[in-house]
Amino acid sequence: MKKHSLVMGTLAGMTFFTPALPHAQEPEGKLKAQAPQVQARTPKAVSRTPGRGQYAGLQLSEEQQEKLKVIQQEEREGMAKLRPQMANAQLEGRRLARAETIDKQAIEAAVERVAELQGQLFRLRVDSELKLRAMLTPEQLEMWTRSLRRSYGPSRPVAPPVKPASPPEG
Repeated sequence: MKKHSLVMGTLAGMTFFTPALPHAQEPEGKLKAQAPQVQARTPKAVSRTPGRGQYAGLQLSEEQQEKLKVIQQEEREGMAKLRPQMANAQLEGRRLARAETIDKQAIEAAVERVAELQGQLFRLRVDSELKLRAMLTPEQLEMWTRSLRRSYGPSRPVAPPVKPASPPEG
């Protein structure tokens, strides 16, 4: 019963609360035979200066700046790969939920796919943050954590500046 409620709640969220992409709109009164596919974009080689934004004031060394650029680029590439997959999975879930004949098994599979992709996106973000934390000095980590608390305020908890026992592999 709990799984059914979770599946239906997630499906309702996918169907009614996720804004549809402009190019994925269906003609009124008709369902398309197949959901349109969202194409992956090539990640831009964004020139973000590590000394700006949330990293301002950390006084990153040249080596740290280079590591940060690599971490950010890896995250951007991973996100660029996963986001279109997520959009397509959500579109497929909406298409299945709006079909004349409801295939509960297919809907549950679509929900599972969306949940899997959400997990991959979250894992990618967490891995990037762990790599960042591993390269910062304790003083830089404290300054960065304080900066995040100021930026996000009390509504978004920020983990305390705890240095991992060993740096993540990668």
